[in-house]
Amino acid sequence: MRMKEKMKQIGSFVIAVAVLMSLSSCLQALNRSSAGDIEKLLQEKYGTEFQVISIGNRLASSGMDTVTAYCRPVDDTRVVFEAKMNTHHQLVSDSFVERVVEVQAEKALEESFSNEGIQASVYAHIFPVPEDTDYRNADYLEIIKSTPDSSFTFKTVVSERTKDDKVYNAITSVLMSHYQLNDSLKCGTSAYNIIAECGIG
Repeated sequence: MRMKEKMKQIGSFVIAVAVLMSLSSCLQALNRSSAGDIEKLLQEKYGTEFQVISIGNRLASSGMDTVTAYCRPVDDTRVVFEAKMNTHHQLVSDSFVERVVEVQAEKALEESFSNEGIQASVYAHIFPVPEDTDYRNADYLEIIKSTPDSSFTFKTVVSERTKDDKVYNAITSVLMSHYQLNDSLKCGTSAYNIIAECGIG
C-alpha cells in the first residue's frame, strides 16, 4: 500500500516537472517570437537594427493585450528604452527618440563634469520630446530651448576622494549654463557622492 502511494507521489512529481518544463519552453518560444517581432517593427520604423534585451509582461498573460520589451539599438548600447507591441503585432509605443535625446544630454553633462576635473555618471530626463523629432538629427539643447514647458532633470553620481566644494561648484556651473538657455526652463538635479576609499558614501 505504501509502495503504491510512493509511486503515485513520484508520478505526480514527474508530471508536475514535465508541465513546468513545457510551460518554460512555451514562454521561451513566446519571448523569442515577441522579441523578433518587436525588433523587426522598430527596424522598419527607424531604419536601424535593434536588440530586445528583456521581455516584461507577455501577450499570453491573463488580461494582457500588449507585450513590453526593453530594447537598444545595436550601434549604441547605452540607449536602452521601452517598446510595446499589441496582439495584432503592431508597435503601440516606444521611447527610442526620447532616450536618444536624453543620452545626448547625459554625455554632454558628463563631459562638462570632466572639464571640471570630476568623474561623473549622469541620468537625464527631458520631457516632452516632440513626436516628429528625427533621432538622427536631434539636438537636445535645441529641443530644450524650443519646446514650450520643457522639463529637464538629471541625476548625477560622482566619485571624489575628498569632501569639498568641488562637486557643488561643478553642479552649480552646469546648472547655470542650462538655466541661461531659456528663462522658463524647469530644471532640477540631485547628486550622489561615491567615496573612492570605502565604496558608497
